[in-house]
Amino acid sequence: MSNITKGIPAELAAELANLANRIEAAVREDERKLVLIEKGIEADKRSKALLNVVFGTDEEQDQYIDNNAMGVATGMHGESLEPVKKSRKLCRKEQQLIVMLKRGFQAAPTLAGNLGVSKQYVYAMIHNLKRDGMNLEIRNVSGTAARYQKIYRLAKTG
Repeated sequence: MSNITKGIPAELAAELANLANRIEAAVREDERKLVLIEKGIEADKRSKALLNVVFGTDEEQDQYIDNNAMGVATGMHGESLEPVKKSRKLCRKEQQLIVMLKRGFQAAPTLAGNLGVSKQYVYAMIHNLKRDGMNLEIRNVSGTAARYQKIYRLAKTG
């Protein structure tokens, strides 16, 4: 028990804390409205609808969302579920990497040695290929005799 509520019944202390929280929330809401009004956001109809989303009832919030939803499917972290099509020219090393990955599973150090580049560059190329939509299979290698953590290959299609 804190010094402030010493000698006050627990239910009264809880009620006082609840009242203080409600007053603070009301003051903050008023401050938000004043800031928005000062910046002139309340001028047009869309802004008023947006204010209803922030400060309105559940029905007003649902109505705004229904009227303004974009309909874009997104993943758990907001990324688009549509495949990203970027047209960029692959460098010679990336082209050679794709040929090697078509042959089967290989570890990044092996790929780096065969390409004459560093492991970090191989990892960067793999990341870029995946980002550009290339379907790569990645397999974790486990066991005491495993020399590498992951092996990579171009996924077989059809």
